[in-house]
Amino acid sequence: MTSQSTIRRVPALSPRASSLDWDTHHGPVRNRRRLIPAWEQRAAYDLLGIGPGERAVDLGCGVGHWTRVLAGWGLEVTGYDFSEVALTYAREGDVERQARYVDWDIDGEATPSGIVPGSVDLVTCRLSLEYLDSARLLHEVRRWLTPGRGRFYALVRIDAGEAAGRPGLLQRSLTRRQIDGLGLEWGARAEFRMRGLVGLMLHTPAA
Repeated sequence: MTSQSTIRRVPALSPRASSLDWDTHHGPVRNRRRLIPAWEQRAAYDLLGIGPGERAVDLGCGVGHWTRVLAGWGLEVTGYDFSEVALTYAREGDVERQARYVDWDIDGEATPSGIVPGSVDLVTCRLSLEYLDSARLLHEVRRWLTPGRGRFYALVRIDAGEAAGRPGLLQRSLTRRQIDGLGLEWGARAEFRMRGLVGLMLHTPAA
């Protein structure tokens, strides 16, 4: 097990947005209507090598657009978020009941009992990693994933500068250097880049 002293950390951004901040953010109709662009779906599908029936966890699922994309690919998926407003819209929007949506403060609470170490094939974190303790999270995600087959996918806003990324409470980004520092102890990694975004995949090493 990697000790906390050896984990390379991406600089933390503060203050931390609260669940109330996100409830307010997800309230306007404009946010609920933002769908996942086709180019991203194609790029992510090709990058991840999706297998029907795999088990997936979607972290920071928001109103569930990405969660339902994963379910539409044939994955058994659970979305986690700590905004009750977002989760309400996610459940309402999932008319075919394709996924489960669970309230979880990822940085502030223990891992839910539903996430068993070594049982998850894919963990995704779309436009949410910038707001989380990424080093701690990636350390935990490796424990959840199946050895040799498990993948982690994050879509991250990239900042052109070399500072600590955009510091806005609900509009954050990572620099190229910070993204390159993610998952150095993992196995293979791959990525795509388009329109100010980076899609990153980390693959667990063989057992």
